Amino acid sequence: MKVNKKTIILALGIIISAVCTWLFARKIEWHQLGEAFLEANYIYLLPATAVVLLSYVVRAIRWRILMQPIKKVSFMSLFSATSIGFMANCILPARVGEVIKPVMIGKKEKIKISASLATVLMERTFDTVSLIIFSIIILAILPIPSTETQKELSNPMSISSIEAHDAGSSSSNAKSTIHTIAKLKKLAKALTIPLSIIIVLAFILARYPDKVKEWLGKHLSILPARTKDKLTAFIDSFISGFAILKNRGEIAQVTLLTAVIWVLIVLETYFVSFSFNLSLPVLGACMVIIFVSFAVILPQAPGFVGVFHIATQKALDLFGVGLSSSQSYAIILWAVGVFPITVMGLLFLWNEGLALRSVAKIEKEEVNKNT
Repeated sequence: MKVNKKTIILALGIIISAVCTWLFARKIEWHQLGEAFLEANYIYLLPATAVVLLSYVVRAIRWRILMQPIKKVSFMSLFSATSIGFMANCILPARVGEVIKPVMIGKKEKIKISASLATVLMERTFDTVSLIIFSIIILAILPIPSTETQKELSNPMSISSIEAHDAGSSSSNAKSTIHTIAKLKKLAKALTIPLSIIIVLAFILARYPDKVKEWLGKHLSILPARTKDKLTAFIDSFISGFAILKNRGEIAQVTLLTAVIWVLIVLETYFVSFSFNLSLPVLGACMVIIFVSFAVILPQAPGFVGVFHIATQKALDLFGVGLSSSQSYAIILWAVGVFPITVMGLLFLWNEGLALRSVAKIEKEEVNKNT
């Protein structure tokens, strides 16, 4: 039996999701979790769901701007493909939506698949750069507990013998939080390196695309012909995506829309916190987004099951949120992020006259074409 790269990644993703689900579920106190759900005020899920769906509208608008150098495509076509792509990521393995989205719009609008793929690569580039910038800013301003608190925690004699037993667990958790925040601040500084590299590469690709192609052509000559052709085709698609960077007005629009997407994601996270009366600061909502955004980069099962939940829980730990509250919050936040776009994607799929299996077939055909 031949085991290909896709099968290995799928198996690894299932293992990672299974481990994360176990880590999340093993500490669940079902009675307290049930009480948290019963006491929640679900009215706040309405604005949370609204901003989730609005974020996909903004994504489609941003994609339309990125598509303009290639072809003017209607908003509804792009919104449909965007919704179907994210829906596929939620219910199909190996994040096939990343391939389905450009392939669908390419076939529907009679655009070269490589060209539509280039625009999606540009979307991912803007998302990656903005995530790094967002993380650097939030981690830099994330406060560390006061010096007095640190001294108290490092000096067990400062706690009376009567209080020591009850305070032990809290003291240990506080020390762990201080240590974690210190590490995260170091991470913020380290992230400036990949951010600088990405910005420099983007500038070079936008300013000197022909010279880059020429340089790569010389240095890729040592590779086997088939590998070289595939890599060259990918690089050509990627470079063509940077054509938009020649227009400063469009760069500004895409940058602004990317910022709006992040604001909407923060609002979603914040609104859900109101349902559980967490008193979560805006900075806390931002930390949840950062933890989840980096966690979902890993290979995982469809719908980010387990990985999303444990990342949310760990982020809330930094703000002293109780276990049952953080677990119930993680479950609902995941549901708000997954179910609305899944339903909307399926509706658009029906409107396009397609079945889910046909979407999976589109992705398989495209992968086979490039292997």
